[in-house]
Amino acid sequence: MPNQPRASMDQGKINGLADTFESKGFKGSIIIWYPKPDYAEIISGHRSWTAFLIVGQRHKMEPPWDLIPCAVFTDIDEAKAFELAILYNEKREDLTLLELATSWDRLLTKYHFTPEVVAHDFETSVSTVYNTVSVLKEPAYILDAVAAEQLTLADVLGLRRIKDETQRIKVAHDLIEGVVAKSQLPEIASRLNRQSAVIQSIPDLKSLFDDPTEEKGINTHMDIYIPKDFTLYFTFGAAARIDWAQLPQRNILVSAYHILHRSGKLPMVLDMVNKRNLMDSLMIDSSGIIAMGIGDTDWFNRQPEIIDLANAVEANVVVMLDVLTKHHLLEKCKFTVADAQKITLRNALQMIDLKTKAKKCYVLQGNTDDEYEVCIKAYQDMGIFSDDQTIMSVGSRAGERRETTIARYAYCCRRIKEINPKLGIHAFGIGTPYTLVELYKQGISQADNQTPNILTQVNQWVDARTGEPAKGVRLADERISAMYNAQLIHNWASYFIGLSNEFKRQGYQSI
Repeated sequence: MPNQPRASMDQGKINGLADTFESKGFKGSIIIWYPKPDYAEIISGHRSWTAFLIVGQRHKMEPPWDLIPCAVFTDIDEAKAFELAILYNEKREDLTLLELATSWDRLLTKYHFTPEVVAHDFETSVSTVYNTVSVLKEPAYILDAVAAEQLTLADVLGLRRIKDETQRIKVAHDLIEGVVAKSQLPEIASRLNRQSAVIQSIPDLKSLFDDPTEEKGINTHMDIYIPKDFTLYFTFGAAARIDWAQLPQRNILVSAYHILHRSGKLPMVLDMVNKRNLMDSLMIDSSGIIAMGIGDTDWFNRQPEIIDLANAVEANVVVMLDVLTKHHLLEKCKFTVADAQKITLRNALQMIDLKTKAKKCYVLQGNTDDEYEVCIKAYQDMGIFSDDQTIMSVGSRAGERRETTIARYAYCCRRIKEINPKLGIHAFGIGTPYTLVELYKQGISQADNQTPNILTQVNQWVDARTGEPAKGVRLADERISAMYNAQLIHNWASYFIGLSNEFKRQGYQSI
């Protein structure tokens, strides 16, 4: 059969088969069909036919080596004969990946089989048919490795996930040389794609990945009780260097403003790319409070860039670009509460259409129940509350008086649960333990705090009363709580009383 499925035959095996025939005789038959009268083609048995001819020549084609038994397929066409040739070859000895890809491609293109028919006849999935045939479109360095049986179909598909061609070539070489384990390929592909996406979004960060030097901190771990229905996000700046082993949970909140506006080394960005698998959850905050603090009102027109960043680092949650209604920030930006809400609602409407796999966090902005109700009703009209994956938050409460914060959350949490009890509720920047516990009772499902700022400096969870490392901390413990305001504790421990004896024994320096 011209262009038979098996592209090459091992001459050593054929010679061995010939020796077997000569010593034990030929039993069975080869399978043929007649494409036209008096002209037969082999469907299955090319190696047997070749070995039989070798023995026949040794015996000068004398009986029984002058004729080979044949089993004939009748009433079939060329397409069916070729399909049977593939099936018989696969049954006797697996075809190579390239042989199978080439054969299936011929069925699809020359004989017009559908992928569904091929999948059915070969007892496999349609996706396997597509993926196998697609190997033929790979570049030469991949095809050469496949031909040498150095790469499997799974390897090819894994390498294909790496979007940057230069990086893909390097990883392919490392895979072939055994420098990279096959089990590492999915994570390597994800990491390199995150790196490429981040550089595409922020070209100035390319040098960050050229020299990914790291510093190692003290390897400690915080033992802390956190309810199973609550997610505690640790807040980090772009310049933070994390000792990941110490965190009780690895839910990280990072400021988009810090990343998109800072230059130089950004260790947190490196971690979001290279150590993304260490994070249980990654949340990208729009950080409007930082922009308003310096009067950067242009920031509120750049929501798509935040989504691009969230997609690049494969964030789990991304926060909409909202405008805070804190009075001192409004004065800084020359906004009114109505202005702030108008921009926030405009960005919420835009957020709906922006594509991302991350959960979207929408923020209610205001200072009173009536002002929050403006956002609540607008979000209802936009259909935001109807998506069970949506996360809601109550803005402008961080740093406010405890009683006011609790009262505003009480109203907003009740209204959110009335509309859709399945929605998550996030609390931004809640510093005091008492407030956090009270908000948890009201139904918030997640919160963030800057406590890790002190963890990265002293590598210990601090008891607010003594400055000593806290032990057995529980979220709802009235004596010591899991949440501390990082700035207050750090100031208290360092500026007012100096570092405690425990810290001094560990070699930390007072600020």
